[in-house]
Amino acid sequence: MKPGKPLAGFMPDWIGEFYAYYQWYYNISSSEVLKRVPLDFLKKAYHGLHDLELDLAVQKVGDER
Repeated sequence: MKPGKPLAGFMPDWIGEFYAYYQWYYNISSSEVLKRVPLDFLKKAYHGLHDLELDLAVQKVGDER
């Protein structure tokens, strides 16, 4: 494991739900999800996406990728 600062608040839960739904929606492997949607991108986009319905957030990100 790499040393670093853990994510706090609701962000880790939301990111986990996002990744799980994205993987199911696009029927791809989890490693492919991380290639398409890197964690750094989701951390930056969190504040703009987390208020959306999860399916809409996944579709918006998927359409951009």
